[in-house]
Amino acid sequence: MINESAVNKHFKKVWRDGQILVENSDPGYLISDTILILRVSKDLKLFNDRALFPELPPENKCYTYSKLRGFQKDGPKIEELMKRFLKEDLAEIQATPWRYEDAVLMHNNEKYLFVNQRFLNLLNLVTNHIGYNNTKRTDSPIIYGNSKDVKKVFAVIMPLQIDFTREDYSKFPHIPELIEETKG
Repeated sequence: MINESAVNKHFKKVWRDGQILVENSDPGYLISDTILILRVSKDLKLFNDRALFPELPPENKCYTYSKLRGFQKDGPKIEELMKRFLKEDLAEIQATPWRYEDAVLMHNNEKYLFVNQRFLNLLNLVTNHIGYNNTKRTDSPIIYGNSKDVKKVFAVIMPLQIDFTREDYSKFPHIPELIEETKG
């Protein structure tokens, strides 16, 4: 369900500029840059790079990796965070055709939010970007995979926080216009 070459490229950049969290969580590993969580195969070629990953965590452990901060044998429990997200009242949410730069409009009947297209590009979802989201919270992530079984979730993406008062976002249409555009 992931685009392996895009994932490798993304996390190499994250390692240089920030930090990566990796948790050994059967099946596979959970890898995160704190905005995105992906469930990946233990055979992911990225994990063969010993400069990035001097060692990988044992079962149910999370390690932190960073060029600037080095390698640490501790990190937050990613799967526990995902379980908390799955306990929320979730509804389907899907990507619309509307894009502006890297912002993709997501919607369901109750909620409209934006996600970063770069994160969607890490998934092998050609056009069917349907996920699950808590419609009551504005900062709720989009969950891809089974909304009830944490072991079948393959991606969690945090929404974009867009400041519509910024000059570079002046081309964004008003949300009511976007809603009408997506219905048509």
